[in-house]
Amino acid sequence: MWVVCAFCGYMCMGVVCLLLDVCLPVQWKAQGRRSYFTVREWLEALGVSLFNLFVTSWTVSIPYTWMWKYDDHMIKQSDPLNIYVEALKFAGCVVVIEVWFYVTHYALHTPVLYARIHKMHHRFKAPVAVASMYAHPVEYAVGNLMGVILGPILTNCHPMTSYVWIFNSLMTTGGSHSGHKLFDAEFHDAHHQYFDYNYGISGVTDFVFNTLWEGSNKWKQLQMKKHKLL
Repeated sequence: MWVVCAFCGYMCMGVVCLLLDVCLPVQWKAQGRRSYFTVREWLEALGVSLFNLFVTSWTVSIPYTWMWKYDDHMIKQSDPLNIYVEALKFAGCVVVIEVWFYVTHYALHTPVLYARIHKMHHRFKAPVAVASMYAHPVEYAVGNLMGVILGPILTNCHPMTSYVWIFNSLMTTGGSHSGHKLFDAEFHDAHHQYFDYNYGISGVTDFVFNTLWEGSNKWKQLQMKKHKLL
């Protein structure tokens, strides 16, 4: 079931953003005309993403499914669902993925791991939604999917909550890679464009560890150049 939720979240955002790419003017894109793929790039990104979803993901999902099925402490599908408790657990999932993604993403930018693993994802300096899972299998399993699955495990949320969480996670990661200002893609676009900034998801962990793009010395230098040109 979780694979269906993930696939639906990924494809919903991918198709919506493809339609927006066709219909909206270039001014709506964070990096302007750079924020478009060729048909070949789009299909390649789609193929790699679907491979990760349907093949690589089982390395993480099988242990989680086993735990959910056989661990008596885990909440089951038949258990009652308290909407207020589940809302708090959903918020807990948000915190878990923010911290997990920042730490693993920052680690992937060390020279050894970047060259062997993360460089693949950074092939696109101006990504689109379907490239959200365009990554090395190790990065996808450990850095991406594990962060999504870890929240429901640690919070022991109801399976229905985990389904909504997984769908939402794939939707939002597609939006952050879409290049569309409509989905607040500027934050992650800045990471792909300038590399050493905006490692996290919301900006909270980047603020804590002083890795935000906006306000950095390089950002200030670019702002000064823009003002001089004006």
